[in-house]
Amino acid sequence: MNTTNIIGIRIAGITLILIVAAFGMWKGALFLIAQTPKAPIPAPTPEQTILSPSPATPLPPELQQQISSYTDSAKQSIGAYTKKYVESLPADVEKDQVLNAKSVEAFVVANQGTLLPELFAGTLQTTTKSGKQAIQTYLDA
Repeated sequence: MNTTNIIGIRIAGITLILIVAAFGMWKGALFLIAQTPKAPIPAPTPEQTILSPSPATPLPPELQQQISSYTDSAKQSIGAYTKKYVESLPADVEKDQVLNAKSVEAFVVANQGTLLPELFAGTLQTTTKSGKQAIQTYLDA
């Protein structure tokens, strides 16, 4: 082999080694970054989201009162709904019939109330037309 070929093979080998080393360092850095512990951010509860508005948009006290009364009644009705279903079952029902799809569906249909509650007073209501117009005004500004 002549010296030019030997030098070319050495340069190719060194280049390959450098590429492998750079890739290894990159993967190692990613691994170390992924291993750093991050403080968990607690998810806000629905009550915190509703009852803690941003300071820029404070809610009027009467609206806050309506919201809190609604959430309190919703909390109480959730547990009562399951209890009501269990009490509606006959005493001699078999275990596999407790969650029978037809009986659960019949109970839900018979006991469903309003699917969506009425909006609170002071709630901003928009239509598709006014929404499109607002977006167009915003984009034109």
